[in-house]
Parts: sequence; structure tokens; C-alpha cells
Amino acid sequence: MMVADMISLAQTEKSYDPFILEEFETAKLKIKLGTLEETITGASGVGDDIVKEEIRENGLVANLFYPENCKTAPGVLHINGSLNHIQDARAIRLAREGFVVMEVGYNVQKYGNENFMKKNLLSLEYFESAAKTLLAHEKCYGDRLAVVGQCKGADIALGFASICPELVELTVTQAGSIPAPIACDLSYGNNIFKKMELAASADSLPLVTHLFTFTDDGFISPTWGTFGVLHGPDDFLFKMDDEEKWQINYDEAAKIKQTGFPLKNIPKIFHFQPLDDPHLAPSQAHSMEISELFLEGLPNVQKLDFLHSGHMAVLPEVPVVTQSVMAYGPLKLLVKWSRNETKEQKLKEAQEHRRLFDNIVSILKENM
Repeated sequence: MMVADMISLAQTEKSYDPFILEEFETAKLKIKLGTLEETITGASGVGDDIVKEEIRENGLVANLFYPENCKTAPGVLHINGSLNHIQDARAIRLAREGFVVMEVGYNVQKYGNENFMKKNLLSLEYFESAAKTLLAHEKCYGDRLAVVGQCKGADIALGFASICPELVELTVTQAGSIPAPIACDLSYGNNIFKKMELAASADSLPLVTHLFTFTDDGFISPTWGTFGVLHGPDDFLFKMDDEEKWQINYDEAAKIKQTGFPLKNIPKIFHFQPLDDPHLAPSQAHSMEISELFLEGLPNVQKLDFLHSGHMAVLPEVPVVTQSVMAYGPLKLLVKWSRNETKEQKLKEAQEHRRLFDNIVSILKENM
């Protein structure tokens, strides 16, 4: 069994308990399934054929991977979600496909990153420095790299590539915001891209209380999905009509697109939209329409593909996670990651995870 640096999510009888497997060489895992119980030893996933270099200098936090027998290979800058550890499982898998891959940590307080959720700002110069460090590595060839982003890493990838296109050959993104950042603002020099989330105004407060509920266990749970707090310069991206049906706010979508990232600067854009991700849109139809709207008219869009998957489509073999707990200080947020809950839906979703990974590999090999 190959176990990479990852978050593990478990359910006990009375509560949901998240726990993190920190970076390790080996670890013993106790697995229980019904009456069957077994303890196995898991390896970090790197193995003897992949070289891992840890970069912890000049403010940069990253792990670098490449095949042991590699002379030179194309570079891939991989940016995952905002959990506070280095999520490099897919970076290792891509290195096995023959690439030099850097997994960038940007919210890892353990290694000196600031908590960007507290300061509400993340500098794109940090990722520019990471890209230049990767391109200067002796194993990396060429003067441009691919940027692969998931979740928060998706909007970072698109924001960075649109500001520094001279360093980028293409972007591959999934399960994240397309036109503007979420969770925190992004900056480059004097340019600030405002986050596409709830505006702090008195008018918005009644809707906030309507969007979230409190469980008996003390958890805060979004009533529908976090798409409900997506907000542009003036209003919410999704709004309920008089019949309490969600509708796209087309005027606000146009403003977000106009004031967001200059996506036209990116040489090639490949985007995968998970249709069953409650974070992105109220329904599959809304998810398809809003992604098409944000990418409409861009000649550099090489591929817009739709996944019958939830948010956690990162690795092809990892079991589907439907919901989990995320802690923000004293708050315990019960987050739903996928609308797929039946066995049949989960099997289909797992197949989509494999299709996504195969697509990413094919895109990189054909274009780098």
C-alpha cells in the first residue's frame, strides 16, 4: 500500500474527527472493516525510483520530485488546496510519469508560512519565486512550465499564470474558482484581486444566517453549499428567486469576469469542472453554465471538461470522501464535498478521478 502525505478523515460513533498524517517515511496504520482488523505499514509514496528534495529556504516552502534516472524533464508547478500541510501525493504521481514536479506549500505554519486566512492576502510573487526556482533546477528543462491547481490552488494557478505568462506554458485546473480568488485576496505588486466571497455588509447578514445551520453536536454546516457566499463587487453570484430556486446573477457574473484575472494572457487553459461539488454551484446545470460563462470568448481555452465528481478528485485510487470536518479556530465546520452518496454514485465518481488523472498526464505529455 502506498500512502502519501495526506489528510485522513474518519467517522467515530458520536462525532467526526479529522486527523492529519504528517510527512513521514513509514507509518503503521490500523484498519478495521466490520469484524476484520489488520495493521499495515505504509510507505511515504516516494520509493527508491523517485528523488525528493525539500526546499525550506529564502521563504519558500516546497517539495520537489523527479525520477531517479531523469536527465532533464519538463517542469510542473503543483498547487493544492489550503490545508496547513504539504499535500504532495499527486505531485509524486506526476513525477512517476516523467516530470520534475514542485509541490508548493503556502499555508504551512509548521515551516514558516503565515496563515493567509488571518491576513486575508496572499502574494503571487511567492509563486513567481517558486516557478523561477523550479525552472532554474538542473533537472528541469525549458523556460516555461505547467501550473496544475486544485481547490484554492486553482485560482492561485490562474492568477499567477495570468500575471506571469512568460513563465507558463499552460494551466490545468479543477474544483476551484475560475475568474477570481476565493478565501483570500491575491496580490501582485500594487494589483489586488479581491476574493469572490461574502461582502461584510448589514444587508448580507440575514442571508448568512439563512445559509448556515447549527447541528446538535455543535457543528456549523452550510445549508446548501458554500457557493451561497460567492460574492462579486456588488452582489451575490447565486441568488434565490421568489420561488426559492437558485439562479445565476448574470449581471454580477459579468462584473466578476471583468474585474478578475486577465485570463486572456495565459497561453493555454485546461479546466475540469466537477459537477457534483457543492462548493461551486447549486446544481450540475448551474455548474456547467457558470464555468462556460466565465471561459466564454477566450481563444486560449483548449479544454473545458465536466466531471461527474465532487471536490476531492485528486488521486485516482483514493476512496471518495462525502463530508468531513474543518476547524477554523473554535469553529467546527461540517463540510460536504460531494453530492454523490450512493454506492453506485461513488463507484462512478472514483472512475472520474481516474479519468481526470489520465487526462492531466496526457495534457502534460502532449503540450510540454
